[in-house]
Amino acid sequence: MTSDSNNPVWFLPGIANAEEMRNDLNRAEIGLHDQKGIREVNMGRV
Repeated sequence: MTSDSNNPVWFLPGIANAEEMRNDLNRAEIGLHDQKGIREVNMGRV
């Protein structure tokens, strides 16, 4: 599942444990944002 309203579901058949990998990448992104003091603003559908 994605937050992209135009493409809400992605299929990644060649990646084992894709959901776990996605969660790991999201946690890493949040950690980098925290380190750099970056805030994310969701402006809704573009």
